[in-house]
Amino acid sequence: ITEGGSKGADEKAFQINTNLRQIAVDVEYTFLQGVYQQATSAGVAAKTRGIITGTTTNAVAAGTADLEKAMIDELMRTMASSGAEFRLPVFFVNALQKQRLTAIYGYAPADFNVGGINITQLETDFARVGVVYAPQMPTDTLLCADLAICHPVFLPVPGRGVLFYEERAKDGAAEKGHIYGQIGLDYGAEEFHGKITGLSTS
Repeated sequence: ITEGGSKGADEKAFQINTNLRQIAVDVEYTFLQGVYQQATSAGVAAKTRGIITGTTTNAVAAGTADLEKAMIDELMRTMASSGAEFRLPVFFVNALQKQRLTAIYGYAPADFNVGGINITQLETDFARVGVVYAPQMPTDTLLCADLAICHPVFLPVPGRGVLFYEERAKDGAAEKGHIYGQIGLDYGAEEFHGKITGLSTS
């Protein structure tokens, strides 16, 4: 495999790397929006609950309105009242809400040679909050997650690890295999997180 994951002499390594990148996208989506499902039989896959789905106590309904500072203030106040510790809070937003956060809190730098604004951190009454653009976030939702209590969890396979490539029976000249792993999210007490839902998407 060549640097950057482009095709080189090893097509198999290229295909494995391509699939690993897709797994990373799928894991991000699941950690955010996943719906819990218990594995009740061999034909029913276990599914982890995403943090947006799991967060119910601290929820602000926007009613299809544009994101406003008042909504963020209400969210932070609600989280504080629920006992959120704000150890490492981060706002997760998709592209549209990221731009709206920048429009709300941004101010132009005092430099005639520099233009543009990119808000990556906010100072609030309760904590300094990071801002992360997350492509797998729903466009109508802003999530405030305390990353200090969020941890990925894995189900290891003895002798193989937690995420591994495994060869399968060959079919003629073709090489076959699959990448296997069981990954979930432990987001702790849901009261430590919050969300704004129903934001306008245009």
